[in-house]
Amino acid sequence: MLTLATFGVAALAGKTRVFGRLSSYVETISYSVTLLFLGISTVTETLTRVPPGAPIVAGPDAPIFKPLYLVLLVLFLVGVTMQIRRLRTAATT
Repeated sequence: MLTLATFGVAALAGKTRVFGRLSSYVETISYSVTLLFLGISTVTETLTRVPPGAPIVAGPDAPIFKPLYLVLLVLFLVGVTMQIRRLRTAATT
C-alpha cells in the first residue's frame, strides 16, 4: 500500500507542478523510494521462501535482515544523491 501511495505522489509530481520547482526532485526521489520498498520486500520474501521446504532464513525477524536492509538503504542514498546532482546540473544548463 505504501508503495502504491508513493507511486501516486511520483505521478502527481510528474504530471502537475503541485510541488513547484521541486516537482522533478519529488518525482525522482519518489520513484527511487518505491525501488527501496520493493527491494526490502523482495529480499525478505526470497530468503524466507527459497529453497522450498528449507528456506535460507527461518522468518522475517532474523538478524541477517538488518545488515541487508542497511545495504539497501546505503545503495538507495547513493543513487538518490547521484540523481539529485544530475537534476541540479541539468537545471543550471
